Amino acid sequence: MAEILVMPKLGLTMEEGALNAWLVNEGEEVTVSQPLCEVETEKLSTEVESPFGGTLLRSIAPASSVPVGAPIAIIGEPGEDIGHLSLHGEEEPADPAVSTQPSGEQSKTTAEAEVASSPGQHQFASPVARKMAKSHGIDLDSIDGSGPRGRIIRADVERAVGDSSTGRGRPLNDDSIEKPSAMRRAIAANMSASAIIPQFTLERDVDVTRLDSYLHDGFAHEGESGRPTLADAVANAVAKALPDHPGFLTSWEEEGVRRRTQVNLGVAVALTDGLVVPVIEGADTLSLLEITERRRQLQKQVTAGTAPSLSAQPAVFTLTNLGSLGVDRFHALVSPGESGILAIGRMRNQGDLRTVTLALSCDHRVVDGADGARLLGAIAATLEADQPSGSFGAEG
Repeated sequence: MAEILVMPKLGLTMEEGALNAWLVNEGEEVTVSQPLCEVETEKLSTEVESPFGGTLLRSIAPASSVPVGAPIAIIGEPGEDIGHLSLHGEEEPADPAVSTQPSGEQSKTTAEAEVASSPGQHQFASPVARKMAKSHGIDLDSIDGSGPRGRIIRADVERAVGDSSTGRGRPLNDDSIEKPSAMRRAIAANMSASAIIPQFTLERDVDVTRLDSYLHDGFAHEGESGRPTLADAVANAVAKALPDHPGFLTSWEEEGVRRRTQVNLGVAVALTDGLVVPVIEGADTLSLLEITERRRQLQKQVTAGTAPSLSAQPAVFTLTNLGSLGVDRFHALVSPGESGILAIGRMRNQGDLRTVTLALSCDHRVVDGADGARLLGAIAATLEADQPSGSFGAEG
C-alpha cells in the first residue's frame, strides 16, 4: 500500500520549509532511514530520512515554500495505482499511467530546472553561505563548493569575499532599516514566545578543581581535539541527573503537561548571524566521550549550515555556554516546549580552587523552586565528586 511522505515539522516554530533537493530519483528504491530529500528551515538545511521503504513513485519539484504537513512524495510498490492520491501543488490527482513510472533522468532534470529558476536558491548552498554571499553581493554560481556533494559552505564564500573587491559592502546609514534574516525572525519569534513563560533562575557556584584536573590528565591520550571540555562534562552531568528529576522531563502545552521518555539535550551553538540549538538525542545513555564527539559533530555541521535530522526529536532541556567568551555568569531564557535551560559561566580561580557559576532557569508551570534546587544540587554533586572518574565512567 502506498505511503505519503509529508513535509516534516523539524522545529517548534517551523510552519513551512524549503524543499531544496531530492536525494533519490522517482522510480528508485528507498529504504527506511535512508536520506531522501534536503529540507531548509529558518536556520539550517537538513537531510530528511525516509520513514517508509519501497519505491519513490512520485514527488513534488523542489520549492521554496512548502507548509508543514503538506504531502511531498508517494512511496509504494512499482506499478501501484496512485491515481487517487495528490501532492502539494497539484490541483487534482495525477494520471497514474503517466506518473507512476517516471524516468529518473527526467525527474532529475525537472528538479534541477526548478531550482535553477529560483534566484538565490542555489541547490547546493547552505543558508549561512547564501546569506553571506547576498550581503557581499557575490553570485553563488561563481563559487566552487567544497562541502558534501559540492555544497557551497561558509568557508567557500569567505574565500570568495577575500578575492572580491566588494569588501564588506556599503554600511547602513544611521536611520536605515535592515530587513531581518529568516534566522533572526525565528529567534525573535521563539524569544517572544519565551517572554510569556513564568520563569525563575537559580545560581550555584561549583568547585570544579578536581574535575578540571581529571579532564586534562584523564583524557590526555585524546589530545586537545578529542578531550572533553568543562561544558561537555556539565552536559553529561545534566543528562544523567534529569531522569531522577522527572519534572524536568515535561513541557507545558495547551492540552496539558507532556511527559517525555527520552532525554533530548539541546546545546546552543552561536553563529555569526544568530543562534541554533541542535539536539543530542538520548543523552543520558551516552558516555562523556560520546557526548563530546556528538556535540563536536553537531557543532561542525551547524557551522557548515547542515545538520542531519536536526530537531527531529525536540529538546526537553538546553545548555548554553558563554564562559568561553569570558562571561562570569548570565541568565538564559527558557524556550517554549522545554522545562529549563542551564547557563554555564567562565571557570575562575578563587584561591586554590577553580569554580564555575551555573544558572538554572526553569519553567515555573512544570517545576518549582525546590525542584530546581534539587536538580542543581545533583549536577553540582557530580561535578564536585572526589573521584570524578567514578561519576563519568571509565572513559579515561
